[in-house]
Amino acid sequence: ECPKNIIEMMPENQKVTVLCNSKDKGAVARKSCTVACIACGMCVKACPVTIKNEDGTERKAISIVNNLAKIDTEHCINCGLCSMKCPTNAIENQIKEVKKAEIIEEKCIGCTACARVCPVDCIEGAVKEKHKVDQEKCIGCGLCFDKCKFSAIKMNVT
Repeated sequence: ECPKNIIEMMPENQKVTVLCNSKDKGAVARKSCTVACIACGMCVKACPVTIKNEDGTERKAISIVNNLAKIDTEHCINCGLCSMKCPTNAIENQIKEVKKAEIIEEKCIGCTACARVCPVDCIEGAVKEKHKVDQEKCIGCGLCFDKCKFSAIKMNVT
């Protein structure tokens, strides 16, 4: 256990983590951690996962609590968007194996469900037309794969 209570244990399958858990803000936090969350909220804005609370409100799989980014490990999909947007590099993405989505043309009916859930707008195609994935933009989050009811998307290791 960390004597300053700034290191948090995470589940083994959680690949996106906040590096420092100091509840201080900005420069004060940097006295405890070399990499510190400044509670700017960029990670929350970037998170593609929206969770409905029991009271009808919504939240993301990452939030700012007591000046610190906190990851909801039960809902985080390990896409790494939060780590890409973090201006202080306080969020680490440990994913070694990058996957990219690919549309299986024979199965795609052009329903656009995949394009609507893509957080980086990398899927193109009009309604009732075969869709294509821009491999340069795809972050491999798998949201499109999960959403496709026709098994028309596969995730390839790059």
